[in-house]
Amino acid sequence: MIQARQLPINEILGFFKRRYRLMAIPAVGITLLAFIGSFFVPRQYESSIKILIQPPEVQNPLSSMGSVMGGTSEDPLRAFEEIILSQRSISMLIDSLDLKSQAATEIGRRQLMTKLQRSIVLRVEPRQSFTITFYSENPQLAFRGAGAIAAIFIETVSGAKNKRNEMTVDFYQRKLADFRGKFEDSQRQIVRDFKKRAGGAVPTYSYIYTRLDQLDAQIAVAERKLGLLVSYTTTVRDRSALLATDTGKQTLFELQRSDVPYASDLRVALLAYEEVTRRYTLQHPEVVKAEAKINTILERVQVALENEITMQRNDLDELRKKKAESVDELMNATVLEGAAGDKESNYSIYQKLYNELKIKLEEAQISLALGRNSGEQYLVIDSPILPLFPSKPSRFMIVAGALAAGLVIGFLTALVLEFLDTTIRNPEIITVYKKPIIAYLPDVRIRVEDE
Repeated sequence: MIQARQLPINEILGFFKRRYRLMAIPAVGITLLAFIGSFFVPRQYESSIKILIQPPEVQNPLSSMGSVMGGTSEDPLRAFEEIILSQRSISMLIDSLDLKSQAATEIGRRQLMTKLQRSIVLRVEPRQSFTITFYSENPQLAFRGAGAIAAIFIETVSGAKNKRNEMTVDFYQRKLADFRGKFEDSQRQIVRDFKKRAGGAVPTYSYIYTRLDQLDAQIAVAERKLGLLVSYTTTVRDRSALLATDTGKQTLFELQRSDVPYASDLRVALLAYEEVTRRYTLQHPEVVKAEAKINTILERVQVALENEITMQRNDLDELRKKKAESVDELMNATVLEGAAGDKESNYSIYQKLYNELKIKLEEAQISLALGRNSGEQYLVIDSPILPLFPSKPSRFMIVAGALAAGLVIGFLTALVLEFLDTTIRNPEIITVYKKPIIAYLPDVRIRVEDE
């Protein structure tokens, strides 16, 4: 049995003395290769933007009423990474950075998207803030990319919130219109039942009937006017295609004869447009100028019409409110019996549902108005700056890592060769194997060195 023994310090030093060349060659070679290769590694520039998400300063005043819309709080960073690294966001980034030439084919597009996704580093900070870092071989691209990614994220989050609010408003508007019809039908039925019970006699509350007839007439006029304003607004909103076709031009001429804001200005601009189109082509600067003037007037018309629609809707709601109050007054002044009691119950149910839907619609409209300014809650703390020096690769770290790897490889190689070496270097090794020593041979190298 070979017994283990401790290595003296002189044997360890002898190992390094014998094998230092073998340990140094890999270290020097790998370090030299790494140093040369570091000049061929593409340089990466980085630019970062840090954004703080502020809580909205204006709170929804109806949220305290416990409705569905007001009770939930949203975390814009809940899907932070998924939104930024999504295909839609990366496609928008390609368009923003004008990189379409690198995505001419489907394979090129996918490779570019993968490259851009790997070039984005995201970090969510405490207190509702986040940092976006973008790497690129072009410092200008790195600078523009960081700002573009932040803008895409804000636009995506705000757009999704606005879309959801718009769908909510549209849903409540349709439901409210449905219940309004049922509510008004029940109102008319209640009034008919009261008149029928009167039996042709003039009741003491006949003034309520007169008021209801007047309110019905006013509501009919207001609804017709509101319908016209909405149709005018729809026409003006699609103004980009009005001058492109004969039908669109005819619509504009009909519009300038209607009772709409800025009708006289629109009439003058249309006449001027007709005059220049007779003399010049559509690409002539005079025609382009006349068309731009018409679009400017139509923008003012749209704003004015939308304001009038808002006021008209408020007036219409006020008239309907007065009518409901008159019907309530009529119900309080008389007593229904028999079948009329069922109608009164239906009227009360529809009235309650109608009032609740009005509150929900108002809340949804407030949420929509607040959501349109949601982009203002994103405050840029650190704007992206143009990088002057590459952030990576670090040549020092590459060379240091190569040197460490070379030393480890050289040491392991020398250690393996040392264990495989069967040379007997001192008498102690013989004693380990329990073999007799026949003679000692002097070390000629030592004698030569002494002489």
